[in-house]
Amino acid sequence: MNATLARVPVEPFNLQGDTGNMGQRWKRWLERFENYVTAMGIKPTPEQVDLPFFHHETDNAENWCQQVESIKTEFEWSDLQLLVRLRRYLSDEAKNWYENWNNFNRTWASFKRDFVEAFPARQILGRLFNEAAALTSDSFNSYTTYVHQKLSLLKKLRASWSDSDLIELIVYGITDDKVRESAGMRNFDKISDLIAYVSTVPKVLVAIKPHASTNEPPAKRARIERYHSQGKPSKQEIKCFQCNQVGHVKRHCPNNTRTEIPKPAPTRDQKKDRLQCDFCFKPGHEESNCFTKRAIEKRKNTVNKA
Repeated sequence: MNATLARVPVEPFNLQGDTGNMGQRWKRWLERFENYVTAMGIKPTPEQVDLPFFHHETDNAENWCQQVESIKTEFEWSDLQLLVRLRRYLSDEAKNWYENWNNFNRTWASFKRDFVEAFPARQILGRLFNEAAALTSDSFNSYTTYVHQKLSLLKKLRASWSDSDLIELIVYGITDDKVRESAGMRNFDKISDLIAYVSTVPKVLVAIKPHASTNEPPAKRARIERYHSQGKPSKQEIKCFQCNQVGHVKRHCPNNTRTEIPKPAPTRDQKKDRLQCDFCFKPGHEESNCFTKRAIEKRKNTVNKA
């Protein structure tokens, strides 16, 4: 486009024009406006440009500084213009470091040097390595989700993994022995083949222990949470609220006054149910009243008399 034409001010976009061709008109107007801004040498002020946000747990400090420096160079900012705006783009720990940064030579070069030393990449790499190693399929409702998450963590380690290495590491994190052995014996060459296979395998969900309800009293809720996180407490950790002694709870306290409730006398039917004949082994009567025994004895007597 002619430089003289590019310097002609651009009229505001007309929303009342041809609505059926709104997209094309907007695209042409935006192109003319960008040419006008470039021709006039108009640059946005630092307040109009957002910097990338730095997360100290996941981001690489050196790479972040390079991104910020490229923006500083593009818009020709001074060191002071940049440094006064950095605080709002730092996470909590990085922000605390910035507020306690005691370097009297406050330049962008000194900031980069001190900032990279304060947040070295090795700490991030080590944390990611431990996180990737500890991740197993138990944390997910499906094997497909587990594979994607494990693969994402492994790639963040910036190692030269081959597909076979990645597949081996991912399969190792499957806790179900049968699924792990089945996936290992198939010798997948591509990760896509592994994902296609695990998407057909149903996952047996691991039961999760229920946590304490928020409606419980704070003391009881704390005990329930501690039980699920640390396991059942020992007798030395249990304390009675009545006698303040350890080893038992209040309902089992030996100092409790127990009231013996008399048991009701058994009924006639209950007594019969408890009886069992030693001759015919049928319940409801004793041997002295056994009809089977009487009938046998009666037949014997009849035979003897004959």
